[in-house]
Amino acid sequence: MESVAELHRRIEELSLVITRQQEVLRDLENTRAAAKRDLNAICDPIARLPLEISSEIFMHCLPDEPGLRPSEAPMILLGICHFWTNIAFSIPTLWATIFTEYKSSEGYRELLEVWIGRAGTLPLSLSWHGPVDLLPGLLVQHAHRLRNLHVDVDASDKSLWSLLASYSSMTKLSLSAELGIYSMDTCVRLLLAAPELVECDLISMFFDRGRPDPLTHPRLQDLRLGKPQVRYARTATTQSTSSYLLRCLTLPALRSLEISFFDILSGDFVSFLNRSSAPLQSLHMHIPENGWTTQTVNEFFRHMSGLRDLHLVGFLGELNNFHPFLETFPTAKDFLPSLRKLTLRGEPRGSDGFLYDRFVSVLSSRRVSGHARLQSFKFIVETELEDPGPDPDVVAALRELTQDGMHIHVGPQGRNYI
Repeated sequence: MESVAELHRRIEELSLVITRQQEVLRDLENTRAAAKRDLNAICDPIARLPLEISSEIFMHCLPDEPGLRPSEAPMILLGICHFWTNIAFSIPTLWATIFTEYKSSEGYRELLEVWIGRAGTLPLSLSWHGPVDLLPGLLVQHAHRLRNLHVDVDASDKSLWSLLASYSSMTKLSLSAELGIYSMDTCVRLLLAAPELVECDLISMFFDRGRPDPLTHPRLQDLRLGKPQVRYARTATTQSTSSYLLRCLTLPALRSLEISFFDILSGDFVSFLNRSSAPLQSLHMHIPENGWTTQTVNEFFRHMSGLRDLHLVGFLGELNNFHPFLETFPTAKDFLPSLRKLTLRGEPRGSDGFLYDRFVSVLSSRRVSGHARLQSFKFIVETELEDPGPDPDVVAALRELTQDGMHIHVGPQGRNYI
């Protein structure tokens, strides 16, 4: 029988043998893995392509909102094989856009930094959804590289303040907020911090009645204040945005404007148009709910000689508020001479009956005016009541106008009476 010392010695010898065998096994596994990679490199069609082509294929794998989800590109590309991982890491554009849904998990900030680091020196597009706690540091560090920024902010002025940084190359800013009152001064400062801004969306933001310093933004071309849509009462929807901001802005390059809630005086809006003298081509707006007369219509649109696309949205459940516009259109001299597309959306009837017969005179007047011909006219019926549609003689007259090539839609979104 072996002694205790001999048993200890034999166990140590066996342990050394096992360790050596484990090392041999690891070497064999590494050699096998290398052989598999070599086989993949030979058989994988991606591996046989030039990097420019494989990079393009990887770019087409990106979803509309690339983020830290392991089941979608670009993250999923890292788990296929070593070769694919190397390709993904070598494509900075694959990492230049990130859609973030905030999670309070440990290391989230570090993951974002790694992602942004892989983009190299390329311009960044950042879409942030969640609390803004992590944003200030990220924005200060990378603000100069941001080309596009979208942020869902909460209903507090602090959330706007946290976004202030120097955005020297940003061309698009989108803020989607919880409905609340925000500082107009802070918003103006934010626009001032982005001198190259071309496109700006502000959703569900109502501003205080402060008086910030006036701002002239020479490059802003597209401004959306909310998402214009039908309202069933004289109240703002959750997607509306205060137009009060226009009182302190001058936008000489403005080409497209959307207004979802008209809470400024008509004179304030005319002043904005006068001092901007912008080449406005597209206007999508709710009709003002107060003071909308033929005189107001004339004042508004005489400053828009270059307007090509006009979309007016009315409120429901009250007297029809399209009348002043429809009365002015065929009678005013040089009224919207460049207009090509006209869309009206709202209630088809008011206290004095149907509007449909007015459409014929409006559209016929443009045929003989010498101005640009309308290419499209739409009246989108928005009502919870049953709508019988226009009389047969009106339908016939409108159909005759379509023979000149004008597209006419009158009726609910999915049904055309014409």
